[in-house]
Amino acid sequence: MNKYESIKAEMTAALKNGDKLRRLTLADMVATIDKAATSGKTRVEITDVLVDEVMTKYKKTVQEMVDTCPDTDKYADRKAEYLAKLEIAKEFAPI
Repeated sequence: MNKYESIKAEMTAALKNGDKLRRLTLADMVATIDKAATSGKTRVEITDVLVDEVMTKYKKTVQEMVDTCPDTDKYADRKAEYLAKLEIAKEFAPI
């Protein structure tokens, strides 16, 4: 099973477990990978290398969301959500 298929399998498992945030985050990752594979006029094969590149960018984007979110009570829930998304992204992004 390649990395793309493992992310999709984890998304299905999250759906079965009722973990909405994890399912939505993984679905966003899959959509981001699909978008990268279809950029331009031709579709490229989804390889582990492509998944690693996309997941590195995805993790960086989520990290920026965490870093720019204000540390106030008003945004506490949003920051907690971003941190949870970051932990999920770290599971699949290369080090």
